[in-house]
Formats: sequence, structure tokens, C-alpha cells
Amino acid sequence: MEKMPCFCVKCCELSDANKLHVYKLQLASAAGSSEPTWYKCNDDKVKAMPQHKLEKLLSRTRRIPTTPYILFYARFDLKPEE
Repeated sequence: MEKMPCFCVKCCELSDANKLHVYKLQLASAAGSSEPTWYKCNDDKVKAMPQHKLEKLLSRTRRIPTTPYILFYARFDLKPEE
């Protein structure tokens, strides 16, 4: 089975005030860097974060857990038809 890298994650998070926050995590770039950069997009706010911060954000040990509910993958093993 081929590996398919994840490039986008839709997440939701329930805050202390019982408000549901929904946001997107988008892979920005992995080239030319030792660690991929992700963007956290929340309405009109966009914040860049390295891979290790993304992993911490999605950790089950956080006080306020983040739940990924849609994952988007890229497939690179297809060849164009001639």
C-alpha cells in the first residue's frame, strides 16, 4: 500500500465556555525545511505552526482536546492517461 500524506485536517474543539470552535489545519510546505509548516485557519485568523506544535495541538493529553473529524490526503501513485 502506498503512503498518502495528509495535507489538511478539519478540527473542532469545545472550549471551557462550552463554545464549539471549528478550524482547518492546512499543510503549507515540507520542502526545504527539516520540519513541515502547517497553517491553523480560524475564520479571519491564520497562524503558522511547525509540525511539533501541530502534534501537541492534536495530543490526547491536552486539557481541551481537539477532535479531527475530516482528513484530506494526497495520492501520488496515479499516472496520467496517454
